Amino acid sequence: GRGAAGRDWLLVADDGGTMDSLATALRARGDRCTLVRAGPAYALHGDDATVDLASPYDVRRLLADCRAAGRTVYGVLHAAALGATPWEATTPESLAAAKLGGVASALYVAQGVLGAPAPAPRLWLVTRGAQEADERDGALDPAHATVWGLGVALGLEHPDLAAACVDLDPASPAGDVTALMAELDGEAGEPRVAYRGGERRVARLERLRAPRPRASAAPWRLVRDAGGSLDGLHREAMRPLAAPGAGEVEIAVHASGLN
Repeated sequence: GRGAAGRDWLLVADDGGTMDSLATALRARGDRCTLVRAGPAYALHGDDATVDLASPYDVRRLLADCRAAGRTVYGVLHAAALGATPWEATTPESLAAAKLGGVASALYVAQGVLGAPAPAPRLWLVTRGAQEADERDGALDPAHATVWGLGVALGLEHPDLAAACVDLDPASPAGDVTALMAELDGEAGEPRVAYRGGERRVARLERLRAPRPRASAAPWRLVRDAGGSLDGLHREAMRPLAAPGAGEVEIAVHASGLN
């Protein structure tokens, strides 16, 4: 259902303007948004803040200042990873910047939220191309995938934070704000969501109904293509075994497990 109007948000902005556009949409319906940008020193002027994203202390200070001003921040969105250089064009320099703007700053934002007085706001980690959610997806972007991995770890170690990962469509940035608005207005509880082609996709395990292989009368064994890996396995015919001798038995194996 639609979220309650009048909520208060901190949006850790990206370089591409996605959070600026989201702030415009949220403000239009009556919410309050503070755009948080990376900078060398802490500053808060109205609804614009600058924090050091290489430390959790500025985020904690920002939340404390909001509380001192009578504001109750409902949610924090970290979207700084959206400004990372595309993986195919990454250089050693841009990779270091992507780490700071991505998983490192997301970690410090999470620590800042966890260190704030209760009740802590909800945390959303916004990525693009962090997961393979569609057969048309290209290669995963490590700068975004590591942020997603952090979100999974936060969900296990700090369930009270209700951290959620939202992976935006790499092929359709024009739908970013619509997707994020739908996610922020939805019911809490879905920790990992990906948007592809205007569809909301969630992680689910389904039973695989694979056809049973035809039984072979000839004996065979499973052989590895190379040592040290179980990726390359193939069946290899075996010589027929000799008939069991005195004190021996022959066992017909239908299935076996490998640990």
